[in-house]
Amino acid sequence: MRNAFIVEPKIYQEILDDIKSPGGPKKIAAIKRLRRAGGQGDVKVGLKEAKQSIERLMDDLGIANYPNLSHAAAVCCGPRVKRVIVDFGDGDIEVDLEEMQLMALTKLQKIGLNACGQILELVQVIQAFSDGHRVGIIKDDDDESR
Repeated sequence: MRNAFIVEPKIYQEILDDIKSPGGPKKIAAIKRLRRAGGQGDVKVGLKEAKQSIERLMDDLGIANYPNLSHAAAVCCGPRVKRVIVDFGDGDIEVDLEEMQLMALTKLQKIGLNACGQILELVQVIQAFSDGHRVGIIKDDDDESR
């Protein structure tokens, strides 16, 4: 069982709009939205899981009373990295992650293969973090002696 469904900020806001609807909560719409979003990555969300998670969110926000749902996964949004400022030797440039990958590849001859590889790896880490995955540091054998 999951602890949380981490969805994109846009989806999270749409779920909030559904359950805070002026005409009354649109719980079914919120459940469908969560199931379509899938939480982290491509994880499928079952109907029962989604229902309990939406009810927990509604209870947490004081919209409705659904006691005893602390076991249900929370619905939340993780931080999204949208833009990064990079300097490839030509001054600061604000780029999104896709642009950062393209710039690293187009500047390959100028920055070298190792630097290009590191930038592409950094983009993967930022994307994984934005998708709600835990990221960590793997030290090389050379790093241990420092």
